[in-house]
Amino acid sequence: MGPLAGLMLHRLVLKNTLTFGRDQDHLKIIHLSFSDMIPDRTESLFEMVPENPALGMAAVISAGDVACEKLGCTGVAGIPCNTFHAPPIWNLFKTKLNESGSNISVLNMIQETADYISRNYSSVKKVGVLSTTGTQRLGIYATPLREIGFTVLEPENQDEVHNLIYNKDWGIKSSIEISTQAREGLSEQIRLLEKKGAELIILACTELPLAIDAKVKFSAVLLDPMVCLARALIKRVDPNRLKSLL
Repeated sequence: MGPLAGLMLHRLVLKNTLTFGRDQDHLKIIHLSFSDMIPDRTESLFEMVPENPALGMAAVISAGDVACEKLGCTGVAGIPCNTFHAPPIWNLFKTKLNESGSNISVLNMIQETADYISRNYSSVKKVGVLSTTGTQRLGIYATPLREIGFTVLEPENQDEVHNLIYNKDWGIKSSIEISTQAREGLSEQIRLLEKKGAELIILACTELPLAIDAKVKFSAVLLDPMVCLARALIKRVDPNRLKSLL
């Protein structure tokens, strides 16, 4: 996964955990970042690399020499990558976990996001999705959202959105410091979806929220799926530790 995505998920778990100002009130978290073991998800889906990312992730969760399960995790896990949840990757990953006899329950970020929108934004009819090309072409969000009654809006030029993420010189993944070009480009794409009628926009690549300019205001709700995942992880471990939504 992208290393920054893991840091963001960890931070969101902390942010959404109810404590009384003490370190000791936080949940036990094992955070592993072995990005070199997991090929790019979009490249895998389009057969630009031969290995399925499911194999590396299964090793990180359960089957490898240094895995969450071998470090003591027996509860619940989350994977901070939207494109990883594409069926060709996700289904093989689940198969490999079952074969390894894993006892860890891995939450599906896409399903958690769809459930979150249904519970908290019941009045919303039109949902925009900004994502990698892999996520967009396989309908990773569009399919489940349409199945539960939402109208899904997508960018007119998906290549521009993908470039915001992957451009090697100024894209969001290119550096820990987000470029002005990436911030402005993301704001433009959000505006275009708003013009199409989007009431809520899913930032469906885990690095996209990093490029949101806090000074710019939007009419649509901007939803980070990792917030949905973080809250679902906390709720699964201990519902009493989950902060109320503001």
